[in-house]
Amino acid sequence: MEEKQSIVNDYAKGAQDLQGQFAAYRPKANAVADFAPDKFSAIVSSYRNRLNYEFQENKVELPDQCVYGFEAYANKFPRPEATGELSYQVKATEWLLTKLAKNKPEALLNVVRAKFDLESAPAPVTRGSRNTVKAAVKEPAYYVMPLELTFRSDEKGLSNFLSEIANTDRYAFVIRNVRVQNERMTPPTKGDAQFEPAKVKTSMDYAFVYD
Repeated sequence: MEEKQSIVNDYAKGAQDLQGQFAAYRPKANAVADFAPDKFSAIVSSYRNRLNYEFQENKVELPDQCVYGFEAYANKFPRPEATGELSYQVKATEWLLTKLAKNKPEALLNVVRAKFDLESAPAPVTRGSRNTVKAAVKEPAYYVMPLELTFRSDEKGLSNFLSEIANTDRYAFVIRNVRVQNERMTPPTKGDAQFEPAKVKTSMDYAFVYD
């Protein structure tokens, strides 16, 4: 019985320690406070302009009409109940993509951002506070905000980028999947001894969370 109790105690302590680690990433209430939806358009526009500058400054090829995952809000307003969380996600995504730009990939090929619950929750039947929808979707202890990046880079740039994600204390990023594909599909020959490091096409799935 004592052995079982010890196992339960260790498990509880591990869960408590993990909760404490996530708490360090928890944003302040004002960082996810909701605001008028029409203000989000200006936030997305500024976000896009800053990232355009970073990638262009580092001579990175970009896809046409890139809004870096927020294309859905380039010409329309978000749900009022989702504005605070979306604003937080914009900041986290900008941090991530700025780090990528500074590592000078050859090209950013795609940014895919999945919607989270508050963006697509059914509208409330009756008018009420903005918290009505949040209560209806059973707001979780934390949101998972998936993001997929596809870019072309050399090995050093990819390694540095991954290290910066792993070592940041700003946001709780989780790398769920990394797929690396060499552009050169044939093995090197003896005559290739001095060739430049092969570029790699990388597709990465991220989820950054806040508690």
